[in-house]
Formats: sequence, structure tokens, C-alpha cells
Amino acid sequence: MSVNKRNHTALLPKPRWTFRVKLTILAIALSIIPVVIVGFIAINVNQRALSEANKELLFSVLDRIASHTSDEVSHDAEALSVAAATLLDQELPLDDRLSLLKGMVGGRRLPAIAVYDESGTWIDTIRPRNSGPPLSLPKVLDIELRQQASKRAFAISAATMHGEKGLLSNIVVRAQDEDTTWYLASPFSFSDIQDDLQKVGQQRLGQGHSLVLIDMSFLVLADSQVESVNTTASASSLGILKGIAPTAIDKGILLFGESDNSHSQMLGALRSLDGVPWAVVAEIPRSIAFRSIAQIRWVLSIVVALAALMAIVVGVLMAKRISSPLQALVRFAGDLATRRLTNGSLWTPTTSSAFSDKRSAMQPKNWN
Repeated sequence: MSVNKRNHTALLPKPRWTFRVKLTILAIALSIIPVVIVGFIAINVNQRALSEANKELLFSVLDRIASHTSDEVSHDAEALSVAAATLLDQELPLDDRLSLLKGMVGGRRLPAIAVYDESGTWIDTIRPRNSGPPLSLPKVLDIELRQQASKRAFAISAATMHGEKGLLSNIVVRAQDEDTTWYLASPFSFSDIQDDLQKVGQQRLGQGHSLVLIDMSFLVLADSQVESVNTTASASSLGILKGIAPTAIDKGILLFGESDNSHSQMLGALRSLDGVPWAVVAEIPRSIAFRSIAQIRWVLSIVVALAALMAIVVGVLMAKRISSPLQALVRFAGDLATRRLTNGSLWTPTTSSAFSDKRSAMQPKNWN
């Protein structure tokens, strides 16, 4: 008896992805997805913590500079108020009062004192002898300054250039008794504030920072980087100042946020001074402020790459070990389904030889 041989044909379409590939992909996904999720959570938590830490850092720097600047202005104003009280002391002859005023000038607090009448017209300037060229105090006090000095303990003028002396402002106080009203003015130097800005900027803000003292016109009064010292440079290019009205500085403002300048993204803060129409601005590069975030991303990338490599190796080995018996079983089932016969007996794969031998033993014998 002859049996026609038929070609083996698959009853089911060949899958797009083999079982071995699917197991490998599953192993990669199970190893990488948890790492990525944990990494992103760690990055977000770290970023929020760094943002708060940088905010506290910038505000603490601004508070330090604002406190020091306010103290410097207040001390000069107090010294000028003492001079005004001396000028009003009617128990002393005028010559004695002027002599006392001359003894007060020449120090760091009061380099010179200009005296003005009630209308703001200059009367005289009291300055130490042999003190070099006279400081160019105004010949007429602005009415706005006189009004501020009448309402407050002191007034301070806008900063102007004074040759080699650089930027100077004038502190103004009013001296008034029953008969006479005078105004006293003395120059205010930013040199001590400049030194403090440089020291604080280098110690606490590091490379690439900006730390400046500005007035209502955004004029740089002092700069930690020294580039704008004794110049008429503007701080309007600082990102934190974009969209800020100059009048807001005099009303009091406190800001923190991210901004862009011509070089990079910055993290900045702004704080107005109390009683003085000035503000302190601080900025640090975002790349430096959030440096640890970049390091975490780099470490996460390495971990994900290593996890993927290990998952591929383990997945391939495990998939091969699991899929090999299953593939043999699938081939055997396919052969049974197609009823492939060879020499009148049922053909089976070599991996099932024991089953084939048992099947042959059960065939009836021909005794003829």
C-alpha cells in the first residue's frame, strides 16, 4: 500500500512577533519601566527641593544686602540729623555751631555738609581743609527732595556721576526751629555696599551670578561683578526685571522666578529696600542652580541602559529555554493536524521518538 506524500502546510498564519521576541520585550519592559518611573519621581522631588533651596538662598542674599544698605543710609542720615540739631542749638553762638559742624565732616559718614535755606537755595558747604576738590553738591535742592525730607526722617536723591568719585547720592534732612528752616545735604558713597556685594556674591552665589543694587530708573548703583561700577549702566537687561514697572520698586516688591537673558536661563529674585527707592537684584544660572538634576538624569540614563542590556541577555536566554519545548510541541501538533504519513505509519518529530516506537508496537502484525 502506498501513501501519497503531502507537503507540510501550516494551519495558522505565522505570527509577526515570535514567542521568544515577545518574552524578551516583556523582560525589558519589566526591568526598565520601574527604573524610569522611580527616576522621574526622584527628579521631580529633587527639582522642587532645589527650587525652594535656591529661593531661600537668593532671598537670604537679598536680605543681607538690603539690611546692610539700609543701615549705611540710616547711619549717614542719623549723623546728618545730629549736625542739623547742632545747627539749631540757639544756646551756642553761630560761629561755635559752625565750628562743631566742621569737626563732624571729613569722616566716612559725612565727607561734606551743604546748608540750604527754606527755598532750597545753597548757603554754604562745610568741608574739611585740604580735602581735595570740592564735591559738586547741588546749588538748589529739588522741591521733591525738600518735601520728602519734611515728611520723613530723611530724603535721598537720585545717583549722579561725580568725576573720579563715581556715582554719589545726596542724603537730605530738614533742620527747623521757630524762626528758621534749613536743609542739610551730604554725599552718600556706594563703596562699602560695593565691597559687600563682591564679598557676598563670590562666597554665596558663585560663578555666573549677577548681584546688583539699582534705583527706580534701573541704574546700577553697585555691582558684585564690578563691570558697572562708577558708570551709568542699566540693569534693564536682567531677566527678572522684565515686565517690572520702575515705580514698583518704590512701593515695595519681592519677586522670585525663572527668566531668560542673552546668555542662558536664569533663576532670579528681586527685593525692594525699606525707606529707600532702591532694590537689590540677584540672578544665578539655572544650569548651576539645578546641576544635580542633570547629574541624576545622567545616572538614570546609565541605569536604564544597563537594565536594558541585562534584560536583553536574560530575556533571550529565558525565552529560548521556555520556548524550545513549546516550539517542539507546536511542530508535533502541526504534524498531527496535517496527518502526515510516512511508509504507512504516523510520522512524528525526532523529539518524540518514544511516542513513535510505542505507536508502532501497537500496530497489528501480518501473519500471512
